[in-house]
Amino acid sequence: MEFQRDFASKLNLTSRNIIATGRLAYFSLRSYNSGSIDWVSLHQMIGFRAINISSVVFKTVPYGEISYIFAYYDCSRYVVDQVSNSLVYNHILCEMLIAHFEQSLGWQVQRPTGESLIDQPEYFHPHDPYNDLAIKPLLLELQDKRQQRYGRCLADYLELPLLTEFHRAVRKATQRRDTLF
Repeated sequence: MEFQRDFASKLNLTSRNIIATGRLAYFSLRSYNSGSIDWVSLHQMIGFRAINISSVVFKTVPYGEISYIFAYYDCSRYVVDQVSNSLVYNHILCEMLIAHFEQSLGWQVQRPTGESLIDQPEYFHPHDPYNDLAIKPLLLELQDKRQQRYGRCLADYLELPLLTEFHRAVRKATQRRDTLF
């Protein structure tokens, strides 16, 4: 989750209402809906649209001959934009993971296509190019942030402000060679 939050900030998507894995995506309606239902499985939906300013409808992928429609009322007027942003976020993450597997690990990955929302670019919100993103630098940066946060917490707990600098120096001196794929 920490990686996803940091990755979303790199894409200027500040909402924290999606859990994305590339082929699975869950959108949280928690802050956009007054009802009790919380998560929507975007990978199980075939379409969505706003029926008025405060309502949105999702249609599921057909199961045999049956397809379901979920309607959410009393929603924020921004829910459609947030779902579109979440779909873009999931798509970029999927493309980045595929590129990482192919370039770093040498795996041949087939890009599956389906009929769910995560495979339909017409639902994606327009976004800036993302070609310069890669998983390895993002993970290294996230690892550094985590270690810096640990050093600051330790220094605050022990009430030794200089410990932050010592922690940084010791970490740099004892860091192992790059083994992160």
